[in-house]
Amino acid sequence: MVDYLKFSVFVAVKDALKPNYLVGYLRSISEKQRDDFRLKMAEVQPIFEYDSGHPGGIGPIPPDGAVNYIWKKIHQKLPMIKEAIVREKRKPPGASVPLRCHCT
Repeated sequence: MVDYLKFSVFVAVKDALKPNYLVGYLRSISEKQRDDFRLKMAEVQPIFEYDSGHPGGIGPIPPDGAVNYIWKKIHQKLPMIKEAIVREKRKPPGASVPLRCHCT
């Protein structure tokens, strides 16, 4: 699981729209914190690279790359999706069943 808090900055929209808020906020981040963000970003970078890393995009896909990460996540969620489909088929017409999907 990717923890975005370790390499990202989150700002509320209402704050980001204030004049000069975002620039001031970003400048207030310490050099050490920025270095930590850079190191963590370097660790997760392969997850976000969608090419194979070979010239022209031809060649094997890295096992820790973005494409395989997406397929792993889909594979993890597939049982829940199948369960939701079966539950929907069993539901009587007009009945309301609370959602139990954990698709986030």
